[in-house]
Amino acid sequence: MGGLMRYNEEYKSKLMITPTQVVIFMILIAVFVFILKIFFTAK
Repeated sequence: MGGLMRYNEEYKSKLMITPTQVVIFMILIAVFVFILKIFFTAK
């Protein structure tokens, strides 16, 4: 093969996540953690 391999570039997964969805999910996690820190502060 000479070190050259061709992979299927059109791989289709059952779970497709867009970068926008990843960013929104991370923001939601950050807000959730922030809310938890407000209500459950260590004294």
